[in-house]
Amino acid sequence: MEAIKRPAPAKINLALDILGPRPDGYHEMRMVMQTVSLCDRVALLHDGEIVEFGSPQEICLKYNRNKKYHVLLAGGRELELAQNPENIVKITRWMEGDEIMRIHSCEPTLETVFLEVTGKDLNV
Repeated sequence: MEAIKRPAPAKINLALDILGPRPDGYHEMRMVMQTVSLCDRVALLHDGEIVEFGSPQEICLKYNRNKKYHVLLAGGRELELAQNPENIVKITRWMEGDEIMRIHSCEPTLETVFLEVTGKDLNV
C-alpha cells in the first residue's frame, strides 16, 4: 500500500460562536475561518518507505535541475526562459529597461518530485 503525506493547510478561526447544544449531544457552531499556508516538513512515502523528507521548498529545489523563469513583459508578452548566459543577458536588459512586469522561477511541484522519485502519479 502506498502512503503519501501532503501538507494540510492550517486554519485560523477569526470568529467562533457556540450557538447551543444539539439533540445528538454536539453543539451548533458558527465560525469564520481563514486558511494559512503553514507547513514545516513533508515526507513523501512510497511502498511504506520515506523516499524524500524536508520542507516543501528544500525538496522542490533539490529536484530543480532544469532551471527556468516565467517572464511577463510590458505589453503582455509572456516567455518561459531556461537559465543560461544568453537569457541572463536578456533578463538583465529587460530589468534595466523596466520592461519586466512579473518574473518567477519555475520549480517542480511536490507532485512532480513524487512522480520523478517513484515513477508513479499521485492518485488523490
